[in-house]
Amino acid sequence: MNRVIEISWFGKAGQGVVTASGAMASVLASDGQYVQSMVEYSLPRKGVPVRAFNRISKNPIRNHSYIVYPDIVAVTDASLLVHSNIVQEQKEEVSFFINSSRDISYIRNKVDFRDRSLFVVDADKISLQEIGVMIPGISVLSLIVKYLNLISPVAFKEKLREFLSEKFSRDLVEENLAIVERSLEEGELD
Repeated sequence: MNRVIEISWFGKAGQGVVTASGAMASVLASDGQYVQSMVEYSLPRKGVPVRAFNRISKNPIRNHSYIVYPDIVAVTDASLLVHSNIVQEQKEEVSFFINSSRDISYIRNKVDFRDRSLFVVDADKISLQEIGVMIPGISVLSLIVKYLNLISPVAFKEKLREFLSEKFSRDLVEENLAIVERSLEEGELD
């Protein structure tokens, strides 16, 4: 990878968007890659829109500006696709990673993605079954890491364990790693 990969995260507060963006940065940086993570809040209350951003490169990143046209758009709440211009405001070569219980064909019929790539995982279901609450961020992150193939799945899980261990209990860390496993298996790639 000689270029910079830019990711925009769209979600709602409480969905793990900030944690996922931070985990992406921590995991890949500890693997020797250059990464930026930025967060944009409107209000610090559960349910309000949240945006986060990542830049990833094998070389030092000199651009610190706002990401306008990312390579990847991660959406942790599919309702945002219908009630905003997220899809229409993107460049043609963007790939979408979406948390949804619906399959790709249903999502394509509801929103005009044109020929853009879609990747879908039912992150709400997986996180509800594994940790008892719907926090889809780590699940969507797992699908992106699989797609980008910037780090092996084994190294990803090991470094993610280290990152999460600084924030959460051992049980919650293990439950999040179970989310990773299931997301890698159950994610639907278009």
